[in-house]
Amino acid sequence: MTKIDKAITRILDQPLISRAMANNTRGLYSVRIGVLKTDILIMLTPSTEKYGHFDIKVSHTIKTPLQARPYRQKWRCGRSQVDALRRSLHYLIEHYRKATRQGHKPGEDWLIWQP
Repeated sequence: MTKIDKAITRILDQPLISRAMANNTRGLYSVRIGVLKTDILIMLTPSTEKYGHFDIKVSHTIKTPLQARPYRQKWRCGRSQVDALRRSLHYLIEHYRKATRQGHKPGEDWLIWQP
């Protein structure tokens, strides 16, 4: 297992993430957050604008009862494949965690498809 594979495994082995599929070579990931059954697809591709960076495409955004509007990812790329995957999951997990800690019951409607 390479260093990158190990780092990605650590990111995906967080308690709130369950992994349906991971293909590090292609930069494709399918994860679920918490008790939600919706697969979130993440695609990381080498950036054509920034050498060594990876562009991020995530299939869903999140809107919990605590948010006024759905979270829109600020970062469109990461400095590496590992950084891009970490960035793509960070706020999805944080919004989920905050809402559940405040007693909100997770619902599939928290995840919003973004084409």
